[in-house]
Amino acid sequence: MLTSRLLKKSKKKRIAEKTPGNARMFLYLFCLFPESPLIHVLRDPRAVVASLLKMDWIDATTGKPLEYVSSVEGAARYWVQEVQAGRQILSHSEAAKNYLEVRYEDLVSKPEITLRKILDHIGDTWDPEMLEYHKIKRNLAGESSAEQVGKPLDEAPLRRWEQELNEKDISRIELIAAPLMKELGY
Repeated sequence: MLTSRLLKKSKKKRIAEKTPGNARMFLYLFCLFPESPLIHVLRDPRAVVASLLKMDWIDATTGKPLEYVSSVEGAARYWVQEVQAGRQILSHSEAAKNYLEVRYEDLVSKPEITLRKILDHIGDTWDPEMLEYHKIKRNLAGESSAEQVGKPLDEAPLRRWEQELNEKDISRIELIAAPLMKELGY
């Protein structure tokens, strides 16, 4: 089994899979792995939109840019759809017990507090070395965010969207995402 091989190779007791699209699969993942914790990392939609608009992702079936990297509205709708899809797990009482929401902004600005919350959720213990992750040498071949993984946490990018988006863009995002933003405290 792939999971067993990965655990043996990593010499760790857990494997984390961080593909963003997995949030929409939480209920399915719960059915496959009913004991597995599910952690949904949420991020300010304005930051997500600013990031998505820099991507050059192409729809393999049409050869055209994906809608959610082509327009502010498309990216904002995508954020709403993805977050709502992940949060559907909250309507299933058994699966919801495995679910934890964490704000990306908290993970970056209050890493120890946020990591302790995550560790409590997964039944693991705190180790101060967790904040020294960027000092560990590892093979990041194929990791899309390899450059970022090797750096210490930095709060500066959290609000970079304020410089990258104009007032009109921000208004369009908020028009589409306002109810969910309010519910999540953004």
